[in-house]
Amino acid sequence: MIPLEDGKMGSPFDLYITCDSEWGLTHSFQNLPMPPSLNRCYRNVRGIGRVATGELTDFKAEMMLWGHRNKKDIEAVSKKLQSSIFRLDLNFFMKRTNLVTQKNSVKRNDVSNRIKAIEDGLCKLLLTDDKYVFSLTARKILSESDEYVNADVYLPRGELDRMMKSHHLFQ
Repeated sequence: MIPLEDGKMGSPFDLYITCDSEWGLTHSFQNLPMPPSLNRCYRNVRGIGRVATGELTDFKAEMMLWGHRNKKDIEAVSKKLQSSIFRLDLNFFMKRTNLVTQKNSVKRNDVSNRIKAIEDGLCKLLLTDDKYVFSLTARKILSESDEYVNADVYLPRGELDRMMKSHHLFQ
């Protein structure tokens, strides 16, 4: 165990997993469809339970179409991932009208409510499980036109990569 920045004790892995220099950009995916808020993904049906809404179903179809149009990039990144941990940086480009009221108050539009759908959709396209996402950031960015998501995928490098390859849990 080693001391970490917050004064707690952890493994060297804990230290490297949070260090930006230990992640190498593998690919930037541009203009992914905007996912619905998690609050709008499921509804309860008496006698059945939770079911996907039309919004979630439409989003999944849009993701598959986007994946088809970007098949070459998807396949290249998928080969690199091969059951490796990775970092995912998500930029949600949103129209001003969805972020701020006319009186300049911030609207209720939680970026965290949109993460799961885009993470699942991208992981499905990349033929990997979202359990391999070891680090994730999400940002809202003002868009002057359409709403979309850009996703950057990073693989470990340097000491983090060496530690993973030598640790029995990642083999």
